[in-house]
Amino acid sequence: MRNKFGVDSFIWTESFFEKDLWIIPKAKELGFEVIDFAISNPFTFPVKQVKAELLTVSARQH
Repeated sequence: MRNKFGVDSFIWTESFFEKDLWIIPKAKELGFEVIDFAISNPFTFPVKQVKAELLTVSARQH
């Protein structure tokens, strides 16, 4: 089993909103393989947009 190198979005923002989607490609650019999202309110967390951005960033790597 190989450990992955990750980061928490809390480094850049206290609560993750749609305006913070730039963090996902930035984390990848910095070499992180895993991201943990700071979700202060699950009702305002942009689930669909985050999923889409994660897929986009993942597709760029291949």
